[in-house]
Amino acid sequence: MKTNPIKLFSRIFYFGLMLLLAVSSCKKEGDGQLRPDEEEPPDEEVLSGTISEDKTLYNRFSDPNQLDYRVPSSVTIAAELTIMPGVRIEMGPAAKMTVTSQGRLRVMGTPDSNIVITGKQHNPGYWDYIMIHSFDSVNEIKYTVIEDGGGNPNVEGTLILNSTSMVNMHNTKIQKSERNGMVVINPDSRLVNFQNNEIRESGYAPLVINSSQVSSIAESNVFSNQNVYNYIKVVGSNVLTPQTWGKSDVPFYLMDATSIYADLIISPGARYIFGPAGRILVKETGSLNAIGTDVDSIYFSGAQSISGYWDCILFLSNNPFNEFKYVSINHGGGYWYWNASIYLQDAFFKISYSTIANSQRWGIYRNGVYQFIDGGFNNFFSNGTGAIGP
Repeated sequence: MKTNPIKLFSRIFYFGLMLLLAVSSCKKEGDGQLRPDEEEPPDEEVLSGTISEDKTLYNRFSDPNQLDYRVPSSVTIAAELTIMPGVRIEMGPAAKMTVTSQGRLRVMGTPDSNIVITGKQHNPGYWDYIMIHSFDSVNEIKYTVIEDGGGNPNVEGTLILNSTSMVNMHNTKIQKSERNGMVVINPDSRLVNFQNNEIRESGYAPLVINSSQVSSIAESNVFSNQNVYNYIKVVGSNVLTPQTWGKSDVPFYLMDATSIYADLIISPGARYIFGPAGRILVKETGSLNAIGTDVDSIYFSGAQSISGYWDCILFLSNNPFNEFKYVSINHGGGYWYWNASIYLQDAFFKISYSTIANSQRWGIYRNGVYQFIDGGFNNFFSNGTGAIGP
């Protein structure tokens, strides 16, 4: 019996059409998500040169461990770059990402879909840095993991705020930097909503900031995990606005001179260690109020337990807000001119329930027209010249 060719072709066509419809029905329409039966892009996209028009980076693959984008050398962002949840970016050797003063960076991960910026090889310092130059409230980094950077010896960090810049950063992890985790170079730069971040496994310190940015560091951040130097490094600068310095899970390392021109409050439990010649200068228009508690004292001490390792806290202000309570001060008095751990020059100062010890010279020295109130319950010991002078 012969088969009619027309009927055979019709049956084959009908069967093929039904199969195509069945496959198509397996795809869920409208959610924009990649399905296992959809064709994926053949390769990750390369980012290089200058991005001069607004651009959005999407999660291009269903596999969360597959690269979406690659930066083999360097990319400059001179427009708005938005990175969507789940994106994975691989940085090549010595690669850099630079946001110019006209650029904006939005790294918008979510709790369930972090963004990952990682090295092609998982070695500290494999790539260089992300550097932000723009002072724009749009700059934001959230729910992001940044790792394996910090390879450039000139800027010494994985995430850098340079020029006068700004970033809103929260719920982000910086890890395995060869040098510092994050560096804020300019004292006029701003850290906004800087909370719930973790900077860990840094070859140097987790964070380098200026005195003017200490108040931006929320207690919810974590800096104490496996950094070579478990402290926040603070470069001396001017404090020009009223603010509060909170406590952290690591001490703040005050490298040199911090000058206070406004009202500054130190929170209970805060810890400050001073480098050689470190000092705090409370200027005529400023005040310093450090009120701890009997279970949560405030500490000022030397980075090394050596008498006279740091200079002093100098009060030039007659503001009645100048008060220490439940404060411990150790290893100061290293400067011959301001010859005490606390030096009063025409100043008001009240102290109670506090300890001053191991000063190379006086514990407290008073000069000029001053008002000094000893509130009692203070403890002075091992101060080279004496407790209170003259």
